[in-house]
Amino acid sequence: MERDTTDAAATHDVEMAAPVPNPEVEYEEDTSFHVFDRSEGWRPRRASGNGDALDDQEPRSPVKTGESGRPCGKPFSFYRKRAFKRAVARATVHGTTQYRGQTCDLHALMGQYQAGGTQHSGRAPRINAANTGASSQFSLSCISWNCGGLSSLKDELFTWLDEHPYDIVFLQETWHRQQMDFDTRGWVDTVNVYQYALGQSGDYNCNLTTLKSHTGPGMLTPTTPSPDMEDVVAIVHDFSLIAVNSFGRKNSYTYIHEGCKPVRRSFIDYMFVRQNKHSDYKSGLLRDWQVARWRQGGRHLPVWSRFSIRRFRTQQPQQQLEWPRWCCRLLSQAIMEQPQLAERYTEQVAVALQAADTYEPKKLNTLLLEVGRQVFHVQRPPSLPPPWTGAHHIGSIKDMWQHYRLMRRSFEEANRSRVGLAQLLEEAEGKLLTPAEEARALQDFWRSVNGTPGSLLRSGQASSYNVLQQDIEQALRDLQASKAAPPHCAPHAFWKLASSPVAEFMEDKVFSSWREDHAWVPDDWSAAWLVFLHKVGKANDDPASLRPIALLDPMGKAVSGVLKRHLEPYLLKAAATLPLYGYLANRSPQQALTVVYEHCDRVRTAARAQTRSWYELRAGQKRSSCAGGLQVSVDFSQAFDRADRQLLVRALQFLEVPDDLTDVILRWTQNTVFHIDKADASEQYHSSTGIRQGCKLLPTLWCCLYTYVLHVLDQQLGAEWSLEHLLGFADDTHLRWEFQDREGLLKARVEAEGVQVPHLMRKITRKRLQPKGTLLVLDERWTLPLKRDHIYLGAVISYGNYEMLNAQHRRHAGQAAFSRMCTTLMSHRALSLDKRLHLWRTIVLPATLYSLSSSGCTRKSFDLIRVLMVRQIRAIARSPRHLTEESDLHLLQRLRLPQIHEMLLQVHSRVVEASTSLRQILSPQDVRLTQDIVQRECRLLEVFKQLVATDAKAAGTPNRLTCEHCGQSFDNDAALRQHKGRMHSKTRMEAAPTVFDRQQHGTDGMPRCRGCGHPFARWGDLQKHIEEESLPRQNPGGSARP
Repeated sequence: MERDTTDAAATHDVEMAAPVPNPEVEYEEDTSFHVFDRSEGWRPRRASGNGDALDDQEPRSPVKTGESGRPCGKPFSFYRKRAFKRAVARATVHGTTQYRGQTCDLHALMGQYQAGGTQHSGRAPRINAANTGASSQFSLSCISWNCGGLSSLKDELFTWLDEHPYDIVFLQETWHRQQMDFDTRGWVDTVNVYQYALGQSGDYNCNLTTLKSHTGPGMLTPTTPSPDMEDVVAIVHDFSLIAVNSFGRKNSYTYIHEGCKPVRRSFIDYMFVRQNKHSDYKSGLLRDWQVARWRQGGRHLPVWSRFSIRRFRTQQPQQQLEWPRWCCRLLSQAIMEQPQLAERYTEQVAVALQAADTYEPKKLNTLLLEVGRQVFHVQRPPSLPPPWTGAHHIGSIKDMWQHYRLMRRSFEEANRSRVGLAQLLEEAEGKLLTPAEEARALQDFWRSVNGTPGSLLRSGQASSYNVLQQDIEQALRDLQASKAAPPHCAPHAFWKLASSPVAEFMEDKVFSSWREDHAWVPDDWSAAWLVFLHKVGKANDDPASLRPIALLDPMGKAVSGVLKRHLEPYLLKAAATLPLYGYLANRSPQQALTVVYEHCDRVRTAARAQTRSWYELRAGQKRSSCAGGLQVSVDFSQAFDRADRQLLVRALQFLEVPDDLTDVILRWTQNTVFHIDKADASEQYHSSTGIRQGCKLLPTLWCCLYTYVLHVLDQQLGAEWSLEHLLGFADDTHLRWEFQDREGLLKARVEAEGVQVPHLMRKITRKRLQPKGTLLVLDERWTLPLKRDHIYLGAVISYGNYEMLNAQHRRHAGQAAFSRMCTTLMSHRALSLDKRLHLWRTIVLPATLYSLSSSGCTRKSFDLIRVLMVRQIRAIARSPRHLTEESDLHLLQRLRLPQIHEMLLQVHSRVVEASTSLRQILSPQDVRLTQDIVQRECRLLEVFKQLVATDAKAAGTPNRLTCEHCGQSFDNDAALRQHKGRMHSKTRMEAAPTVFDRQQHGTDGMPRCRGCGHPFARWGDLQKHIEEESLPRQNPGGSARP
């Protein structure tokens, strides 16, 4: 974790780093020089050791050494060594020189000299405030410690850090669970690094030998080399690392176990930095570490270090949002709790608008913000201080430390501190983008996507258009307070409160002229301020991996909502019979998946009829020459950003949209300007293609485009071709074909000019190694992967067992949703049990049950979902089955939860009820009420009811199976078989073997078990089932197909 740099100026008793300076402040060059021991002008080659001075944490001031070798207490006032004087002279003339085997410049030499005016005897100051930023470098201080469990040491550690403010703290073996968050006030927690690593530290559990230019002679010589020492050495060489804490006193150690005889010591903790990347670094050990000394057993010594880095790039501070997201949430809460504030705000806005002469978007936003400052005074509620900040708590910890220091000082002596060797910093090979460079890179990329030159959609005088005042007022009220607005705009909550006076003002200043003269669109309405969101699974190292979202002016968003309502009737009339299920009323992914799964079911049934199944032949199904299906799922990349606007013009003409509405929409679209703001940098560009994301008109305009495209396809490929073979949802397109004979297969594929199908397949398919699969190569541009199953709209589609595949996918999604909420759902102190169960039913349950009402359930897939949901409920309620011995039925009854099958039954019932109610509203020709959708929904409901009725375990009926030997009852077949094998194996072995008889054990002359109803493909399988009872018993009514 890293401390905020504003706290870095505090002092420390050991060797604290200089505080991180403000990039805007200029610093003078430091020419001071420290005098040490007998060196008189040059620091020793070794970095700081870990002597007793570090034990006492009181470094001494450098003083002159007398003839006896003992400090005489008089510091030098100037450098006296002749070799050092000559080196300084050579560096002054030539720029660089050789001194003590090192190549140094004048700055490296004189940077070690301390002028006489700055020398003093006695204790040295911990940080010289006058020289904290006295060079082109500044430093960071860090400490690394293997705490061996932090839960019982958190208060003690934070109390110590509060007095010794290191900038960076490395902690190892905190023993925190993976799903728990660890944070505390004043620190920023980081995991891993992004692009450039300043250093790394920790317990490597590996000893190293002395490596020239990489490790120093201060490490304790290991008796047995570590097995992974070669790997660590290779990493050190590859990345040119140097262990700065290994240059201390010989035979130093970082781990000690005093309870063993002899005492165990080892050097396994390291702090690595890059060679020649830092002009100064110091490091050492804190041997007199008070924290956790009351523990017994082995302990690690903390490693501290201070290293210099280059000054931060000068950058203007980013402007803070006046109404950030948390402030808007508190604003909405204040409006609900104090309605009189909303009334006062509305009145003051009405008064302020009377003084406005004309409408200007920025001035209106400023007016709303100004009135908001006067009426609302939102402040973040104070939070409780952490327990370790209490005076009594801190006092007890400090008393413990004081007692420990007194005991240690009675038998230990202090030693002099040592200072590390300075090195020159080389230029970094890579760098992060500055805000200006980032904004420019984003502008260049997105301009290439939708900023290419295009033709004008509208020119000349704009037509008039009628917008009613009550429509604008309602649109302002419909703005969502939780949605973000551009930084310079008032939040949506202010617009909602002032909807009435603002609508009256806009009617007087703007929309009256729209009706009488022409509908002019202000620039701020058609502008968009881009915010980029990270895409899941993307590295975010390229603009293409970011998703642009447009923040719009609230007034322009409200007007676009009015235009959307005016456009929707023309779209709904044309799209009623088209298979579009996205962005339209009364349609959802539920219906889209129902159509796709119905296609999969028909193809699977036809393919099964081709097999040599006695059951299918007896049912009257005949084999055809060829039967199967084909489906293609297409997801268009950057579909909204690359949409052709000329195609939009033709689409609006096809829908017979009035000219005045078309003129406003096209002028609004062609005047779109995108703004990209990054810190103090800003870029903009004009777009010529696409529809801006975030606009309320986007879904409706996209459906207009799609409707026109389907109309053209139907004209080219035949009437109702799209209804039979195509399905659209947003920018996802699904294509499907079915064929019952060879002629149908030839129609479904591209004409091959007489080439036979096997030869065609060898020509157009390729094997793929990573990831494994088959590719369909149509030409140089089109290469499609061939899959046995595919994820479409969050569900798994396949011609195989799609019920089980989709259930497994939803189980994974449900488990992921539970893991994200695990900290809250499992914490009995945060919320009550009822609230946590309600949270589970609100968030986790929908993620688990999604698309199951479209794919349907088999017995196995239902059990898969049921087991997952029961386990999650038991985890929330803290009622494990093996400890409480509480059955699932009793658990759900105690928690007042419906049975698992009742939850799925409710979902199926709601789907059927929705379709039934829409029959009274929509026309019979509406694609929402096609036979494929309605019949499949009713059929899946009946199938699930039968599954529940025949599955006694799902229905919650206990003790449904009885042992014929002892009469004991069991819940399921597995428990019954386990009981028989454990308790009655001897009896079963002594009993006469069962003689298999086809007439007695079969059904209607078919290999179907008369006892459980399970169908078998061969009589031999049925005989094995009867003789060994190897298959589970099932109800004859719930038999499945072989």
